[in-house]
Amino acid sequence: MLNTKHSEIAPDGLPIVGFIRLKTVLSVVPVSKSTWHLGVSNGVFPAGVKLSTQIRAWDVDEIRKLIKQIKDDGCVIAAQA
Repeated sequence: MLNTKHSEIAPDGLPIVGFIRLKTVLSVVPVSKSTWHLGVSNGVFPAGVKLSTQIRAWDVDEIRKLIKQIKDDGCVIAAQA
């Protein structure tokens, strides 16, 4: 879950700056977990930053750019298939 104690939240529900975990990414990008991982491996979605051997997070600015691209261009997965 997103820790909001020390971060400000923008109107879109994401922190203003920082990194978010996959659960939060998937709450704002309308794809399944397996589709997200496929999109990352195909270069359609950002790969994120590996924080440890089992933890990865995504820059909230990259996710906002992706959301804007999806809104402007339509489904990015279909365009890459």
